[in-house]
Amino acid sequence: MALTLTKEGKLYFDKEEVASVADASARLPVLLKARKELSIVIYADRAVGHGKVIDLMDGVRTAGVTRIAVAVRPEGS
Repeated sequence: MALTLTKEGKLYFDKEEVASVADASARLPVLLKARKELSIVIYADRAVGHGKVIDLMDGVRTAGVTRIAVAVRPEGS
């Protein structure tokens, strides 16, 4: 599963736009019941503030997901 934050402030749950972190987090418990080893990868544009990424990580963690990764690109990529 992927959660993406764009520099425009949009949030995508896989490829579907969602209104807020709360909306994305609300979907996770159902998925977690189906897949105990659910992993979430967070993608965020470099222009996205650190706090927004942390808020998203907190929302994912609060929903019960413990396998969280933040995708990064090497400098210059």
